[in-house]
Amino acid sequence: MENSQHDQENIDLEKVVAPIQQKALRIAWNILGNSHDAEDALQDAMALLLRRWPRIASHPAPASLVIKICTECSLDLLRKRIRNQAKSHRLAQNAQEQPATQLGTTLAAAEIRQAIMNAVGRLPRMQALAFTLRIVDEQDYEDIAKQLECSAATIRTHVARARQKLSVLLKHLEPMGDSRDEQVQRR
Repeated sequence: MENSQHDQENIDLEKVVAPIQQKALRIAWNILGNSHDAEDALQDAMALLLRRWPRIASHPAPASLVIKICTECSLDLLRKRIRNQAKSHRLAQNAQEQPATQLGTTLAAAEIRQAIMNAVGRLPRMQALAFTLRIVDEQDYEDIAKQLECSAATIRTHVARARQKLSVLLKHLEPMGDSRDEQVQRR
């Protein structure tokens, strides 16, 4: 009896996850930037879903909850990667006493993407979720509000605050060279 109930729960989980699995993988890839980490995050999310399935199945919109959990697992993996990189960077700096590089150096596209992902990883959870679902996954405010179980106005506030914090965190990425001050001085 218990085994058939477990099989039924797995079937129900598969029915909910199968149609949105590619979307969840795409969201994870957009957050993490590579397919291996995205698959790891999706697997972490599936393990969490399996453990919590009875509670998730009773949710009014289980598919939205699956997307939310996958996004949170992706952000958790991103934060873990940021912590490990920071630790490695500190160790490398201590081992090699090289002069610090200037912030004005041109960053490669991969470095810029990594800086943006690191900054998103430093945002509060709801801001990171709302920002990622709105900007990266290009979802409507109303859809995000349903997934995160709050109002569309709250989502707009989270996205606005995330953008504001990201502009401060990523200020060093502004293009160097043709700043407005230099343009005014040339005239």
